[in-house]
Amino acid sequence: MRQNYKCQPIVASDWPPRIGKNFFGRLALIEKQDSSLQSESAWHLLRGQVDKTVKLTENKEISVEDVLQPTNRSLSLRVVIDGPPGIGKTTLCKKLLNMWANGILGPEQYDLVLYCPLRNSKIATATCTTLADLFVRQRYEVPMVAEWFEKKNGEGLLIIFDGWDELSEQLRQSSLAASIIFKEKLDQCSVIVTSRSYASSSLLKMDTLDRHVQVIGFSDEEISTVIIQTLQPDTKLAQELIDENTKQDSDDTEEAKSTKVKYKPHFSTDQSSKDSQLAVKLINDLKVRNDVQSLCYVPLVCSMVILVYRKEGGHLPTTLTQLYENFILQTVRRHVAIKPRHSIEPYILSSLSSLPLQLVKPLQEMCQLAYTNLADTKMSFSSHQVQSLSEAVKEDCLGLMTTFTEYDEKKYQFLHLSIQEFLAAWWIAKHELKTEEVFKDHFDDDHFRMCLRFVAGLTHLEHENYRQYFNIQQLNLQCKRKPLFGFETCHLSCFYQNPEIRLYINHIDSDNFDNVPILLFQLLYESQNTTLCQVLAQFINNHLLCLDSLDLSLFDWLCFSYCINNSNTTWNHLHLDFVSNQELSVFTAGLTKSSPQTQCKRLEILHLRMDDPTIPTVENTYYTVKCTELEKCIEMSSTLQEIKIEYTGEKEITNTIISVFRGVTRNKTITSLTIHYVIFAVYPLSRVIEQLLRDNSTFQALSLNIPDYLLSYSLNIKDVNTPLTALQISNKLMNSSLLPHIKGLHCLILHNIPYTPHLLFLSHPSLHTLALPLDTAECAIELFTILQTNTTLKALSLEIKEERVYTSSMGTSLQDMLIQNQTLKYLEIDTAKYVHSYPS
Repeated sequence: MRQNYKCQPIVASDWPPRIGKNFFGRLALIEKQDSSLQSESAWHLLRGQVDKTVKLTENKEISVEDVLQPTNRSLSLRVVIDGPPGIGKTTLCKKLLNMWANGILGPEQYDLVLYCPLRNSKIATATCTTLADLFVRQRYEVPMVAEWFEKKNGEGLLIIFDGWDELSEQLRQSSLAASIIFKEKLDQCSVIVTSRSYASSSLLKMDTLDRHVQVIGFSDEEISTVIIQTLQPDTKLAQELIDENTKQDSDDTEEAKSTKVKYKPHFSTDQSSKDSQLAVKLINDLKVRNDVQSLCYVPLVCSMVILVYRKEGGHLPTTLTQLYENFILQTVRRHVAIKPRHSIEPYILSSLSSLPLQLVKPLQEMCQLAYTNLADTKMSFSSHQVQSLSEAVKEDCLGLMTTFTEYDEKKYQFLHLSIQEFLAAWWIAKHELKTEEVFKDHFDDDHFRMCLRFVAGLTHLEHENYRQYFNIQQLNLQCKRKPLFGFETCHLSCFYQNPEIRLYINHIDSDNFDNVPILLFQLLYESQNTTLCQVLAQFINNHLLCLDSLDLSLFDWLCFSYCINNSNTTWNHLHLDFVSNQELSVFTAGLTKSSPQTQCKRLEILHLRMDDPTIPTVENTYYTVKCTELEKCIEMSSTLQEIKIEYTGEKEITNTIISVFRGVTRNKTITSLTIHYVIFAVYPLSRVIEQLLRDNSTFQALSLNIPDYLLSYSLNIKDVNTPLTALQISNKLMNSSLLPHIKGLHCLILHNIPYTPHLLFLSHPSLHTLALPLDTAECAIELFTILQTNTTLKALSLEIKEERVYTSSMGTSLQDMLIQNQTLKYLEIDTAKYVHSYPS
């Protein structure tokens, strides 16, 4: 039997084609679960959120080796494995058989592992007392082996009963399988029993139950592994590709490093193999199309996606509708090829809409069955229901259904729920007289969400009645921010056209998107209807769109990009908040692929907060090319007026910053530049700053937060031709090199750099906003004396961190200034411990 199990494939070869050679779903060990957690788990699984399911309270992620770990109670285990159809329960059983055959099943060395598929009527109906009736293959030695184990009450024996749900209610009460499972016989043997979730309740009530394992499918990491092992037939190259894209946490134990695979965010390969390149491309494509990836947790659907991707030459169809239509067409072709009832060449079938007459009626019958039962939330069908589909039965349901036995009755179901949802949508779109009314009736029904998405893809939402879902009057999606106060009112308005766009801590989370479900944007993308994008955009107040604080997937970013790109609208403000490199690339890729007629018309303000790049930035040709493109893009922009770049990462990106400086230097429209960059740099920035101040004659506001070590001590600023009116700097070199060459500022912000007050007002007599650190009482008195008669300054921020500044003379001078000055509106004093604000 060991030899027989070794020769059996772990993954059955059926349709869709098998995926991987040795793969099954991740397992979650459920020791205890109340009804609320059961429903939450079902919710996550319905959406393919496998990784969230294993993190639920009281769920413990395990490996296949843990399934038969002994418990404190007994060495003779009773383990229940359940899960939805097609998730991989039988595949897991085959894996366990293979492990036993190779001597690696677990700590308990079983003398024999017996596999008993309960769909086998002989095994299911066995009611005799002899173990021999459970052997699938009868040989001369079987009675002797069975008798030997019976004398030991099953010690050293593991029996796997596969398919408890296929037993009738009577056989679940009185059969040899039931008596062994419930320890009425052979109580010293170990038993694994698999079941679909709906039928496992009686098993979970067993007093002798040791472990409940739920098969929940592929995690995101495992989907990637499956794709590699399926598309790359060379085992060695497949493993090298896995290793090439694996990252290991530095704090992982050696055991964790050897067992836990964590992939890099973006896959790449140096292999020349086309199969490896195809696998990498599909994995990266699925990260964007996570609407497709979220269905791939089911092995059957994962196989379907790989099949279509390969058939399409390495491309995912644009929409989910196109993907499913392609797969169903492939299935019908396969049916025609293996069931040659008609003289039809499979590959002349080019689309579902143009099937030969012999196949039109069967498809129509199945679509009607799918819709009427989806409306009643029924996913399985009796033999009577299916037999009434006379034409579909003749064509074996076109290969789109499977059968199972429930309580002695043969039942049917579609290959997967999503297949039923697509066929239901086909019926609604192609055969219902009033498709739009059916769409409306089910629009608020979560159970119909996927089906309606398919309807959108099939109809393109072209009928005018669909506009009602996008005509949302006075849609307010703009940012909500705390109002400006005190000194910042004057300070920020000198540098930014919209001074309220500042640090994220001032942003107020909005519930506006409760009024606009992301479903609408997904329907827009699925329909590929550009007119509806324009309809929705025209109702968004002031064309201001804030995506801050929204938990968006990469696919959601793709949908938003599609809508904005095709809105034919001049957007006044798009607030994306913190976005990953992948999210930003998905969003901007959609914008740059548009035609001139539908592209966002202008970009005037660009604020970027950047983190570590995902590609190497030192001696990397690709990075160098991208920096050159960035420089040229900024230089050639005829609308850009304001740039703010903040870098908070730890990696070297000096070339990026240099490209920004060079682009701004040659640009003719930018009036405000902010660069906050505090990381070690390979190349100093002195030369590009000198060129900017010498060669640019348009920008008026400059804010640089660059430490001294990024500027060479040869910084030599001689000519300043920029008409600066606002300046913010935070290092000594810029202070000593730049300030003497600038005259007539209206706003000056100095951080950590004391400067003589009388020189400031001598060079800049029209200052209305000033931030200045004071390190001596003499400087403070000098400043307050000047301000007693000053008539231009409106906002003053002082940084006083030295106690020696606080003298009685300084206090008297401050008091006199506050009494005599008639124009100062805002006074802010930072004492290092806290900030005092004094509005007039």
